[in-house]
Amino acid sequence: VEVRAAALNFPELLMLQNKYQYKPSLPFVLCTEGAGIVREVGSKAGHLKPGDQVFFFSMSGCAREEVVLPMDAVVPLPKGYTFSQGAGF
Repeated sequence: VEVRAAALNFPELLMLQNKYQYKPSLPFVLCTEGAGIVREVGSKAGHLKPGDQVFFFSMSGCAREEVVLPMDAVVPLPKGYTFSQGAGF
């Protein structure tokens, strides 16, 4: 997924201070939620196809330029939502 927006929330601020219950290995990329455009899919992608607008979640790394995620972490972006709204959904 090509990331277009990522949500920065209170848990990310805690992660920066090593005060959150989930402590990713260093170095790590912030953000647990994001939105973007599907660029490639695997053979088990089901309902997803390249070009779909989606929002997604992961325990970290959503602020990257691109992310590779399991299908169950990716949801179609509701019609009318911006990428910023989807990342914060």
